[in-house]
Amino acid sequence: MQASKKNRKEVHKESEANERVLSEFYYYDTTNGINWSGFKGQYGSVSTVLNRNQQFIIKIDNRPFSIQLDGKYDTYGRLWGFLWTVKQSTTYFDYGDVFDAVFSAIKSNDKGYGDYYITLDLSQYFSIREYDGTSGKFKNDDVTDIIKNYAVLKFHYDENGARNSTQSIFGSIECNSKYDTSDEKVDTTYWQERMTYTLTDTSKLNGAPLFVYRYSEIYDGYFVSLSMDGKKLFADMPRAKVNITLDIDTPFLEHSIIGLDYNAFDGLEIDTLTIRGGTQTFYLLEKSLNDTQLKTLKRSRGITLDGLEKAINNEYGEVVL
Repeated sequence: MQASKKNRKEVHKESEANERVLSEFYYYDTTNGINWSGFKGQYGSVSTVLNRNQQFIIKIDNRPFSIQLDGKYDTYGRLWGFLWTVKQSTTYFDYGDVFDAVFSAIKSNDKGYGDYYITLDLSQYFSIREYDGTSGKFKNDDVTDIIKNYAVLKFHYDENGARNSTQSIFGSIECNSKYDTSDEKVDTTYWQERMTYTLTDTSKLNGAPLFVYRYSEIYDGYFVSLSMDGKKLFADMPRAKVNITLDIDTPFLEHSIIGLDYNAFDGLEIDTLTIRGGTQTFYLLEKSLNDTQLKTLKRSRGITLDGLEKAINNEYGEVVL
């Protein structure tokens, strides 16, 4: 199963929640080494149905267990005009909730891209029952610690996302076994997250300042730009998301930062540029923000920007702090 974006749909009773199959997923079964999809949404299915009613048989220490997604939680609130609280609604977890939590865990890891193992606490979502050979039935859930402490996830987190079908364990992406086999156009947005970097006037790279400061006697201040090492660093990380915050009155320098130098951030993809400080004109020299695809420029209310018409070549939003 591969996940696309999930939209929660309200249900009115537990049986409806238990029978619901999310149409936002792509479903696959494996039989005799062949992966296939027989799910047709509301029109039926010849594949394994993935919903709250489905019980999966797994083996732990060579013993059979049943695992089922049946978690839920109640929301309580005070009844109007009364002092006591009452149950207002019940939320039934579905597989969209599980995958949403799992992908959040993956993208928040502090190692970045690579292959890793993490232990997940799935006890709020699943119940697990051991098979009783004497009665021929599964016991009540008395082994929750297995799903709480021993559920291990192995994942591969790739900076380029899923580029073709061979990267899927099913040999197919979006039910397409020929997904992006052509090199002419490669979609790297499939379940791909971006590493976010926030740069400030004190940021360093291998112990050296990431920014270069050029002092101007005419303006009695520093023009700032990204160092060559910094530009090379981010050129090798095409999926990096960069935010830059400049404090024009930084105590790090003898004089104020009075602007961006020529070609200061030319070619560096920037999401948000924030300029903070007191009342001052901030100069943006020619092509200082060219080809940055800047989305948002934030500035303190007392700061006036000068030179924008020659500094940037794309549209952006401006926010006054």
